[in-house]
Amino acid sequence: MMAFRWIHVSDFHVDGKDPYERNTVLNALITEIRRRERESFQTDAVFVTGDIAYSGQAKEYQAASAFFDALSAASDLDKTRLFIAPGNHDVDKSVAEGLARTLKSENESVEYFANGKPKYHFNKFKEFQKWYDRYFKDIRKFPKNNTCQPLQRFDANGCLIAVLAINITLCSLPDGKDYNAVWIGRRNLDAAVAELEKALADFSFVLIHHPRRR
Repeated sequence: MMAFRWIHVSDFHVDGKDPYERNTVLNALITEIRRRERESFQTDAVFVTGDIAYSGQAKEYQAASAFFDALSAASDLDKTRLFIAPGNHDVDKSVAEGLARTLKSENESVEYFANGKPKYHFNKFKEFQKWYDRYFKDIRKFPKNNTCQPLQRFDANGCLIAVLAINITLCSLPDGKDYNAVWIGRRNLDAAVAELEKALADFSFVLIHHPRRR
């Protein structure tokens, strides 16, 4: 019988304020994972669905790195089994000034996501991207012009696993007013889904931050 076990965490909102309450919760989570590992619950992957930071600032990700290191150690996993999609709080609002909050139509979306066109909205993830590329050095990089990260495949207990992480927050801001305003882009999504289908995985996972999308 094939088995695959995972941990799903999200919405840490790491900020520069007193970390006492946040650390109380996160340390309790680490303690619980260690307890389960001692009881033979072997974790095969960790999925993180965004809002690692509170306002997309470099110092916020420095604190997050320590938690992910502890989480990986408690799960007895390396970084190749840690998968992360960004959230709207991973956006640097100051970089978003002057950029459109959304796209107006499907036709505009098709044009915006055309291959080779500059996509200035990705600049909003500057600090997230720098942290991501540094943290996952020699493993994977955060894409600069595609909302879909390259498909990841690995074997776990005889199961072929496929993981697709999607940046659904390209047009987002940290205020959370994203209803009916966020876009993935069919050009990006269609290609990613085609790769996912070709993988013929036993289990496929798609990671996104919030469910409201078009």
